[in-house]
Amino acid sequence: MRKTLKDVEHLIYDTVDTAEQKCYAEGYKVGYAEGYKAGYEEGQQEVREEIASNFVKRMVQQGYSDEEIQAVSPLSAEEIFKFKNGT
Repeated sequence: MRKTLKDVEHLIYDTVDTAEQKCYAEGYKVGYAEGYKAGYEEGQQEVREEIASNFVKRMVQQGYSDEEIQAVSPLSAEEIFKFKNGT
């Protein structure tokens, strides 16, 4: 069966279109996964900071020193200062 130039052009366009769609779909999937992961990690960090901030504030209100707070938490002296002073 002999193909005409028009048949070959349609075949090329269909092939390119299919490849383009596959690349787009794969790129979208990868981009979505990376964005989701980054957003999730950022959200987790915000939650950890909020919990730490509340923890430090409550311990300060109850009269604990920075050294006592540091002894019972994984926070560094700089982090305790930051949360204590709201900076």
